[in-house]
Amino acid sequence: FFFQAEDGIRDKLVTGVQTCALPILASGVSPIVAGKPHRPMAMLVQERLGGRGAEAIMVGDRPDTDGLFAQQLGCRYGHVWSGVARRGSTITPRPDLVADDLSGLAKLILAI
Repeated sequence: FFFQAEDGIRDKLVTGVQTCALPILASGVSPIVAGKPHRPMAMLVQERLGGRGAEAIMVGDRPDTDGLFAQQLGCRYGHVWSGVARRGSTITPRPDLVADDLSGLAKLILAI
């Protein structure tokens, strides 16, 4: 893959993330990050929920994305230990519900 640089054409193989970044760099436009937990994604989900975000529960295993996304949505956060966070570690933001796995979390949710 060849790309244009200020000092001419660079003969360099560009792969992976670099390849994805090239169109962004070439456009000169700052990208909008839209995934969890960023505001654009939260706005889309809130629109789909029709203003009932407080009734929802964001389920996930990553407090840094799923927990923060729950905060953006204004809903509860249900954490499962079957993912990234180590069992018993301090979770921030603090989840409203905690279970070993999705099945256990579903049982807690149905009991509410």
